[in-house]
Amino acid sequence: MILKSGFLAVALASIMLINTDLASAQSGPAASSKGPPTTEPVPVLVSWIKCSTEGGTCLYPAGTQNVRYGANNKYFTKSIANGAAGNIGCQNQVWSDPIPGILKTCDYTMTKR
Repeated sequence: MILKSGFLAVALASIMLINTDLASAQSGPAASSKGPPTTEPVPVLVSWIKCSTEGGTCLYPAGTQNVRYGANNKYFTKSIANGAAGNIGCQNQVWSDPIPGILKTCDYTMTKR
């Protein structure tokens, strides 16, 4: 029982020491001389919306940024001027073939609102 109590006392003392060190590091002169915190840009994951399979036509709405054609992380991508609505053929004749022998799709991305 003494061993457990001694162990507990050492563990609590260690936690208190760590908390004290963290508090002094955060409120010390070095922390206050840094100025206000800065914000870093956060990476945004792009969501692709399927609009057609190979051989069809991709109809994309206004606000579309990009349309891509391909499969298995091998795509050709086209930017859409002014984010206008429109359509594009989802075929090798339009895009060329990014991955021969594999069924492809067309997908689009939207602008944030």
